[in-house]
Amino acid sequence: MTDAELLARAAAWPEETTADPDADWLMELVQREGLDLATAVLYDRLWRRPANADFLRAAEQPVAIRDALIGVVPGAFHREHRNTGADGARAFAIARELRCDAELIPTASFGGVEQNAGVILEWLHEHRGRRVALISLSKGSAEVQ
Repeated sequence: MTDAELLARAAAWPEETTADPDADWLMELVQREGLDLATAVLYDRLWRRPANADFLRAAEQPVAIRDALIGVVPGAFHREHRNTGADGARAFAIARELRCDAELIPTASFGGVEQNAGVILEWLHEHRGRRVALISLSKGSAEVQ
């Protein structure tokens, strides 16, 4: 099934069963229909919520990053288990290819969300006045939020 077909099937999924998706509903859909369809239905429903639509639309817009600083928010155990990619090595390689400045935001390897969010805010404050693009990896996404 192509991505377009999968998204079309998700868009046609009965609305009443997914008006307010929760973890139980999602797991049931994964078991019954598979992860791809469940993910596509969840994506479709997130887009349909007015509170999410503006943010998601803005996030899809291309960003000129040539003069921006890329801040990489690592994932859990990024120091202890570099083989997982949580350290952002791939993001740094892409930044080098694009000739962009990039920095690892020094969050604790498995620090609490509030603690690491404070580190991110401090880093952003230190770079105020400069265009910044954040890349968050895994657990780092909760900290950025």
